[in-house]
Formats: sequence, structure tokens, C-alpha cells
Amino acid sequence: MSIKAIPFAIIAAVFMQASIGCKDNNPGEPVGAPFAREDMLKEMAENVIMPSYSKLLSDVQQLEADFEMFKSSPNQQEFIAVRTSFIAAYVSWQSCSPFEVGPAAEESLRLMLNTFTLDTSQLKANMESGSYDLFSAQNSDAKGFPALDFLLFRNDSLEQFTQEKALLYFEQNLDLISEKLNTVISKWNDGYDQEFASNSGTSVGSSLGLMVNELNFDFELLKNAKVAIPLGLKTLGVAQPELVEAVYSDKSKELLLANLIGIKNLFIGAEGQGIDDYLDNLDAKYGNENLSQAIINRFDNCETKISALNSSLKSEIENNPSAVEALHTELQNLVVLLKTDMPSQLGVQITYQDNDGD
Repeated sequence: MSIKAIPFAIIAAVFMQASIGCKDNNPGEPVGAPFAREDMLKEMAENVIMPSYSKLLSDVQQLEADFEMFKSSPNQQEFIAVRTSFIAAYVSWQSCSPFEVGPAAEESLRLMLNTFTLDTSQLKANMESGSYDLFSAQNSDAKGFPALDFLLFRNDSLEQFTQEKALLYFEQNLDLISEKLNTVISKWNDGYDQEFASNSGTSVGSSLGLMVNELNFDFELLKNAKVAIPLGLKTLGVAQPELVEAVYSDKSKELLLANLIGIKNLFIGAEGQGIDDYLDNLDAKYGNENLSQAIINRFDNCETKISALNSSLKSEIENNPSAVEALHTELQNLVVLLKTDMPSQLGVQITYQDNDGD
């Protein structure tokens, strides 16, 4: 089996090609006490989705401001400021990644902003030629946050970053991120928030159905693209630590943790109603405990495993793989509840296909 890098874009495409999941295909409407799903969806939008997008937008705007300051005064201090604001924006993105419904799906936000691993050959060819379309499929893995990560952290020297072609490519990718994000937020503010809440059924295409699918989809990307593939679990045990997310800044652990917390936050609804509350209303059980609590406990177990790693996931894969394997085991344990038990109880159909064998 080849150990060539498996682009995140290909993984995503495989997940989304089929329309039938590998679990219960038609669970039907859940039975239980009356529950105002429309109110839950409204609160999820108000308490989770829009605040996450707003935080990301604020951080992207700070990155834009710091980059403009750097261009006017290209020195080490301003360079550090750009790096710092970039990491803040990349971390904020992780909480938005699961929201690939409605406007984000229309704009292919996840694909456009965070396809990894980065194709550095394509990126360098783009910079050298000066002729490229960042919206084209050819550049799906040569843009977005991974491209900015490369340009800022490929070495510690200002010299390469201050080259005209590098600055232009950075600016155009930053413009792409800002444009896509603003478009998504505008659509939510221009009526999709109401459409999202009112589409309160459980069938395929309902808001709950879409969110449950995207929560699972994003979680499996976390498990596979961010952990299993670099760890070598998809390549007969041959580790590929260079395939971690944000390999140049070496912030993969921080991003992994933020992504996990973002997915959990979507499940619990932050300070408002979430999917966990709906499961409780349905009296959904896992053994002798509430299914919602079992899921939260496993989220917490995963968070504990990530937090226990040292600051570099790449280094841990290279030098302490057993700790990363233990994390993967906890992630896999959570997949079972998220992808099988939860949708079955909610009456939601999983509509993407993967080859993960869960």
C-alpha cells in the first residue's frame, strides 16, 4: 500500500460521494415527550454557530490589520504579530468547521479554507507563475489556512516571506478566506437563520439531519485526517507525522483540541439547548446512563488524552506513538455513540459514506 500523502480533500470527497450511510438507513421519527426542535435549532444558531463565525471573523480581521502593518513596516516584531494573529484565526476556524450546512455548504467553506495536507509543489508553481485561480479544483490543496501556515512558518527568516510573490500569494489567500467567511455570515444574517430554525424535522435535508451528519463528518475528519493518517493507521503502521495539520507552525495539537471542543460545543448547545437536551427529552439511554452523558464523558476522555500530549503532535507521533494510539482509541469509542446510537435515537439518517469500518 502506498504511503503517499492522502489529501484531506480526497478524504472529504470519499465521505460525501454516497447518499446512504453504513448504519440505520431509515430510523424514522423519534418517539418521546413533545420537544420544541425549532427552539433548539434557533438557540444552536444564536449560541453556537453565529458566535463562532463572529469570533473567526474578528480574528481574520485582526490578521488582515497585522498583515497591512507588516507590509508598511516589514520587521521581525510585525512578522511575529502576523504569525500570532494567524494562529488565533486558525484556532477559531476549528469551531466553525462542523457547520458545513446551508451557506457554508454552498460556499464549500471547509474545502476552500482548510484542505490539507498542503500541496507545496502546486503552491510554489502558483507563486512562480503568478497565474492561478484559487477557486479552481486544481488548487483545492494549495490555498487557505494551510497555505498561510506554510508561508509564515516554513523557516524563521523574514527574507522569503517578504518576497513580492510570497506576499501576494499570502494576501490573495487571506482575501479568499475573508470573502468566503463574509459571504457565509451575510447569508445567515439575511434569512438563513430563520430557515435553519423552521426546518425542524428529522428527515434527510432537515436542519437537525444536516447538523448531525456534519457533526459526525467533521469528527471523523478529526479522527482520520488529523490523527489516524499521520499515525500510520491507514498505511499498515507506517507513520507519516509530516501529514499532521499545520505541520509548519507545529500547532497541530492546539488545532486538534479546538476542533474537538468545537464539535462538543455544537452537541451541547453551549449555554442553550443542544442535541444533548433533545436526547434527554427522548430518554435515550446507553446502558444504565443517559446517552447524552455517555457522549459527553467520551468527549471529555478525548479532551484529556489530547491535553496530556506534549505541545507537538508531530513529535508525539515520532517519539511517543502509544499516547497518540490511546487518543485514537478514545476517538473511535466516541464515533460509535455519535454515528450509531445518537442518530438512531434522533430518527436521523446518516447520509454520507466512508470506508472506516466503524
